[in-house]
Amino acid sequence: DGVFVLNEGSMGSANASVSFIPAAGDSVQGDLFMNANGKGVGDVLMDMVSVDTLSFLVLNGSQSLMVVNNKNFNHVTEITDGISNPRHAVVHDGLIYVTQWGNEGEVAIVDPENYEVIGSIAVGMGPEGIRVINEEIWVANGGIGQDNTISVIDPAENAVANTIEGGDCPKDLAVDAEGNVWAVCSGYTNWNTGESTTPYLQKMNAGTYEVVESFELPAAHSQIAASADGETFCFGGGYGNAGVFA
Repeated sequence: DGVFVLNEGSMGSANASVSFIPAAGDSVQGDLFMNANGKGVGDVLMDMVSVDTLSFLVLNGSQSLMVVNNKNFNHVTEITDGISNPRHAVVHDGLIYVTQWGNEGEVAIVDPENYEVIGSIAVGMGPEGIRVINEEIWVANGGIGQDNTISVIDPAENAVANTIEGGDCPKDLAVDAEGNVWAVCSGYTNWNTGESTTPYLQKMNAGTYEVVESFELPAAHSQIAASADGETFCFGGGYGNAGVFA
């Protein structure tokens, strides 16, 4: 009955933490994992998903999924085999799907009951944001390197069924009130030459998998979320880009 806040920490410092803000009152409970277990949770905490009373914390720097009891945050186990630079996760039909930069870009399939990776799906380079949309799993490829694709996975086959090409480096996905899918694309920067491609906000038809509109952005952003009614988006984040925009 409240909000978990994931504190990423500094790369290589293993100082990530999880806080909790109760719905009632204005207090903050800090560092839940440390308080419950007497040690830190790990390095670069990116995401957290829950299956029943278990929560799975996605640790990019530690290259693992830390499993805790989400009622008291007691440590249960840690999944490392088959996990390589994990980024974000979703739960669908009893399984956890995790985007990872390792192995040239893939989605790991995790069995939460047996705490193991049971398969993987090759997608684009640097898979980042992942969402379940219309019983399909959409993956934005472009968290690292240059990629301009969004992979649509059929979970019945655990394989990519469609690939959408659009703006460079899509980072995250959201759905509007009419069922259209939107991606925030940060554009690609070549750090050797300093040249950059244009960042976009991109609208796609979820039924035809076509890009139907693109809006040029003045700066690169990395995350997007829809309002409860699906009529407004908030987007922001990205290195060196302050602010949240609607």
